[in-house]
Amino acid sequence: MFFHYQVTKYNPCNRDVAGRYLKNEWTSYCDIGKSFCDGILSFDDYIDVENKYIESVLQFMNGNQIRLLSIVALEKKKNPKYDPHTTALMTDVFEDVKNGDAVTADIIDVICRLILREFLWCKLEANQVMQVHFSYDYYMFILSRSSCNGVVQNIERRGLFVEKYKSPYFINDAFVNSLNIMDGVIVYNEFDIDEDLPFHDQPDSFREHVLRIQFGHNLLIDVGWRPAFNQNGSFVVAIIKHYDWQKPIKRFKAKSFKALKKSIEDAVLIIKHQTR
Repeated sequence: MFFHYQVTKYNPCNRDVAGRYLKNEWTSYCDIGKSFCDGILSFDDYIDVENKYIESVLQFMNGNQIRLLSIVALEKKKNPKYDPHTTALMTDVFEDVKNGDAVTADIIDVICRLILREFLWCKLEANQVMQVHFSYDYYMFILSRSSCNGVVQNIERRGLFVEKYKSPYFINDAFVNSLNIMDGVIVYNEFDIDEDLPFHDQPDSFREHVLRIQFGHNLLIDVGWRPAFNQNGSFVVAIIKHYDWQKPIKRFKAKSFKALKKSIEDAVLIIKHQTR
């Protein structure tokens, strides 16, 4: 069992009843120099928040008594060496890091900065003890075997907000784990549909995107329910190349879990045939 935490700079008091964040705040490293309700975002203002995020990760590591986190589902997006705030160490780590690397706190610091500045993306994991996931708009999720209540309090005293919220990147589903995806990497998992429950007991689980499996840099399988939240819909399994969502290589439809499993595994075979 994991304790799921969403750790952000966003005060939940600024959300409406539907969960929409109402305050005009910066959401990205790319917003430096832009004007928001609290003024123009300077690099010094940005780095103060970035440091707090990284301190949060390191505090949870200490709370769980772990020294190493492994790199999982690595995606390199753009080389940071041309950015004026990039250090030589950041460039070296970007160029050298690879999937499966077990890294210590000093390198985790750099990896987190590269993720928060959108130069790369990955998950940081320590078996069944701790995981760190990053999402869009400066959202971070920490999964911890220990509740780490003292750590949570320290993070909140530093000015961040910690909420109990399930990470959309967490993989913990019997159906997903039963799939034969060969060397594919699950990079997104919100598959929380219970086969034994009727639709009307879990309509919010039938979303447009529930599972994504990455193969290398150019191919992925996307699984969702279309139309979303509609009892008359069906599972759709699409093979996407070069992120061209409008023209999938192949699309399957399925109603049952058995048919869905077959469709996903058939899609895997098609991808493996293409990449021989």
